Amino acid sequence: MQVEQRGDTLLVQGRVYLRSRALGIRDMPTAWIWDLREGRFLRGRVFVDPEEAVRQFRLEGRPEPTPDSHASKSTTRLR
Repeated sequence: MQVEQRGDTLLVQGRVYLRSRALGIRDMPTAWIWDLREGRFLRGRVFVDPEEAVRQFRLEGRPEPTPDSHASKSTTRLR
């Protein structure tokens, strides 16, 4: 199992083992993103595609873009 923390968010990558009569034992890579508040679990998301969880975790960790005071601004009025 791998755990990465960024602020109040954890990315956990691991495996889930399932057993059924029809399929036998299944070994599935899985990932979770856990949001924490004051050291307690607030919300969890399960990803059957661990790569998608990693992408989501990376996107959520990006800082918000700051407004560029030198950027051009449109003066066209919206109707």
